[in-house]
Amino acid sequence: MAHVVDVAHVVDIIPGNGHAPNLIPQFSMEEEDHNCDADEEVTVHKRSLAAPYVRLCREVMRHSESTVPGDAFSEWTMQLHTRGLGNDVCVCGKKHIVELNSLENRVNSQVLYPVGSSCVKYFSEELVEEWKAMRSTFMRERAARIKALRLGFGKYASKTYEEVGEQDPFYAQWLMSLSKFATNPANDTYHPDNTEIHRLLQKGIDASTKKKSKCMLILDK
Repeated sequence: MAHVVDVAHVVDIIPGNGHAPNLIPQFSMEEEDHNCDADEEVTVHKRSLAAPYVRLCREVMRHSESTVPGDAFSEWTMQLHTRGLGNDVCVCGKKHIVELNSLENRVNSQVLYPVGSSCVKYFSEELVEEWKAMRSTFMRERAARIKALRLGFGKYASKTYEEVGEQDPFYAQWLMSLSKFATNPANDTYHPDNTEIHRLLQKGIDASTKKKSKCMLILDK
């Protein structure tokens, strides 16, 4: 018999409430191969909403020791949080995820990777808290690293991007026009740090503009 997921309830728990929901299709590990290998054997209304969640459940059950869905979701802990180029695919099938999480099963040492941040929220409250802390640390360290980056080429090679924007706004504007620093993920040269580099260049440009405006006010007096 096909398993049915009540999508009205699935909507209630998306994007997640920090604990493993009770809406996981109720199948055991023995039943899985027989009942859940083909999409047509899992009846899901509004498939575009529920299908990724069902696929996530399958992957969790395949790599967990417990055959009880709620317990299976509780077996996992955070291992790593990082960022990609936007061309990775979550274990649930969602494409173009940027935040990449690696989860480890504390019972059998199995690993799920990559898991998108939306799917992380379906796991236990403890895992969600671990994810928040790990993500916060990663973003803070990343921001500090990017802010300290030097331009690395040209006449301002020893300057940070923020300093370049402040000292030579025209040069900074030119840098922002280069595909090397494209902020569009669809661009072949895109890198996750490019958006932050743009922000730092613009911050320097804005600071330079304010300085000039202040100088003009003083001169006018």
